[in-house]
Amino acid sequence: MTQGRLYWQHTWPEEGPDFVLQRERSGEPETIGRVMLHRPVDANVDYWMWTLTSRAGAVGIEKPVFEMSGSLVTQRGARDALIVAWRREEAFRREAQNHPAYPGLSSYAREFIVNGQPPAAKWERELGD
Repeated sequence: MTQGRLYWQHTWPEEGPDFVLQRERSGEPETIGRVMLHRPVDANVDYWMWTLTSRAGAVGIEKPVFEMSGSLVTQRGARDALIVAWRREEAFRREAQNHPAYPGLSSYAREFIVNGQPPAAKWERELGD
């Protein structure tokens, strides 16, 4: 699995309190997750929501249970939690590729484990492009 440098980028051009964690992978950016400030209406406290967006689903190899999203009171805490989740996801992907059942999975399932999301062709079919 190709490791790349992780970097943060604003999600939107207007540079608000909304960020994505990315890495370069095979010359293309891969979005790993997102951290954003949530300001509930009529609430006195803001909090930072985080979610791991690049993750492998259930494809025939049991995946350990760990948090893949949550909310914390600080941006740093949310960023750290996302990185911890990503490290666990990467460990699962490495283990899954060495699992005895891996070679017998469909090419789609193997690609899902490697990339953590459906292959581009799958997205194009679903979106009608």
